[in-house]
Amino acid sequence: MLNRESQTKNRNQMWPKFSSLRVVAVFFLLSMVGCSKTGQLIDRLGSEDPNVKAKAIDSLVQMGEPAVIPLIEALSHKKAEIQKGAALALGKIRDKRAFEPLLAMLENANDSLAGTAALALGDLKDPRAVKPLSAKLWSSSIQGDVALALAKIGDPKSIGDLIGTIKKDTTCEKCFEALVEFGEAAAKALVQELWYEGIGTSSYHIDKDASASIVELAMYSPITDPIVAALVRIGEPAIEPLIAALQVEHSTIRGRAAMTLGIIRKDRAIEPLLRAIIKEYTNYSVGFASSYALGHETLALSTIGSPKAIKVLIHLMTDNVELVRSVAQSVIVVLRPRKAAVENLIASLSDKDPAVRRISAQTLVKLTGANIEPSQEKWMAWWQQNSERIAKEDQEAAKKEKGEGQN
Repeated sequence: MLNRESQTKNRNQMWPKFSSLRVVAVFFLLSMVGCSKTGQLIDRLGSEDPNVKAKAIDSLVQMGEPAVIPLIEALSHKKAEIQKGAALALGKIRDKRAFEPLLAMLENANDSLAGTAALALGDLKDPRAVKPLSAKLWSSSIQGDVALALAKIGDPKSIGDLIGTIKKDTTCEKCFEALVEFGEAAAKALVQELWYEGIGTSSYHIDKDASASIVELAMYSPITDPIVAALVRIGEPAIEPLIAALQVEHSTIRGRAAMTLGIIRKDRAIEPLLRAIIKEYTNYSVGFASSYALGHETLALSTIGSPKAIKVLIHLMTDNVELVRSVAQSVIVVLRPRKAAVENLIASLSDKDPAVRRISAQTLVKLTGANIEPSQEKWMAWWQQNSERIAKEDQEAAKKEKGEGQN
C-alpha cells in the first residue's frame, strides 16, 4: 500500500497531463457550443420575420471570423433566404475568403440571389469586383443592386460604365444615385459627354428648385437628357468642371454646360457665364461664335436670376468696356419673371454713383416699357400700381412659350 507521500507525488506527476486534457476538452466543448450557436443563427436567416433575420445577420457579423466558413457553406443552402442572409453577413464581415463564393453567386440565374450577391460584393469593397459587377449593368433586373455596389466600392473605373448605362437606359435610378456618390470625379467624366444629344423617355427628376423657364426653353430638355440630369443631381461638386467646360472649343459642350449651370443655379457661375457670353460676342465679329452656346449661356445667366446675379449685372452695366455694358444690359432685359430685376433696378436709382443711377433708369424703361423720369420715388409708385400686371404678363408669356415648345 502506497503511503500518503507517494500518492501525493504520483498525483502531482499526473496533474500536467490531466490538466492539458482538461484544457483541450474545454476548448472542444466551447467550439461545439460556438458551432451550435452559429448554426442556430444561420437557420434564423430563413425566418419570415425580417426583424429576426436582421438580428441574426447582426449577430453573425459580430461573431466575425469564426462565422465565415459556416456562412460560405450556407451560400449553397437549399433555402434561398438563407443564402441571401449569408451573403449579406459575409459582405459586412468583409473577409476576403468570401470574394470568390460571392462572385459565383453573382452568376446565379435567380435574379434575387444575384442581386444580393452584388450588394454583398459592394459591402466587401474588393476592387476586383468592379469589372464583373460592371458587366452586369446591362441586366435591368439587377442593375440597381449592381449600381449601389459599385458606388460602395468607390472605384472611379466604374464611372464610365455607369454613364454608358444611363445613356442607354434612363430609368436606372440607382445608376444616377451611384454617380452622385462619386461626386466631382463623376462630374468631370459627365462633362466630357456633353456632346451627347440623346433623347429618351425618363423617370428621373430634376431638382425641385430648378428653374422651370430653362427647362422649358432649352433646345434639349434636361428632363430627357440623362447627362445633364446626372450633373444637376451631383450639384455643387459639378460646378467647377462645368465652368471649365465653358472654355472648350466644342460649342455644343459650351452650350450644354451653360444650360446645366443655369439649372443648378449657383451664384459662383455668374461671372464665368458672363465672361463666356462676352467671349461669344467677341468671336462673333470674326465668325467664330456659336448661336447655340451663346443662347444657352445668356439664358443660364438670366435664369440664375438671384439678387446677387442682378446686382452683378447692374454693376457691369457701368463697366469701362462697351461690350461688357451692352451684354450685361441685354441679359438683364430678358430676365423673366421681371420682379427681382425691376425691384433691384429701382433700388439702384439711389446709388451714390451717378452712372449706376443713369443706366438703371435706362434699363428700367427697356425692361418695362414705361417711360418714366429717373426718379426712385416715381418708379416706386409706378411699380406699386403695375407689379401685379407685370407678374401676370410674365406668367402668360411663360405659358405661351411652354405651349409652343410642346407643339
